[in-house]
Amino acid sequence: MSKTFFQDLMIPHKDEVLVIPVRGINNIYNISTLARAIDESELVKSKELKQMYLDLKELGVDYKYFFKLLMISYLNMDKE
Repeated sequence: MSKTFFQDLMIPHKDEVLVIPVRGINNIYNISTLARAIDESELVKSKELKQMYLDLKELGVDYKYFFKLLMISYLNMDKE
């Protein structure tokens, strides 16, 4: 899996935005910015999790929804 996995995965949605609640405040983020952030953080190292996203995309499931859940968790976790 490449170091730009999520950036590559979310290319079809690069011009879209997601509304993500961060500590109770809704924020608007560009999907390509979020994908770059999660790739650069190297938080998701599990090949199995990345494969799940590929499987969801292949099955025609709304993988963007699962990406949003991942980003909600990432942006709301304590960075300390």
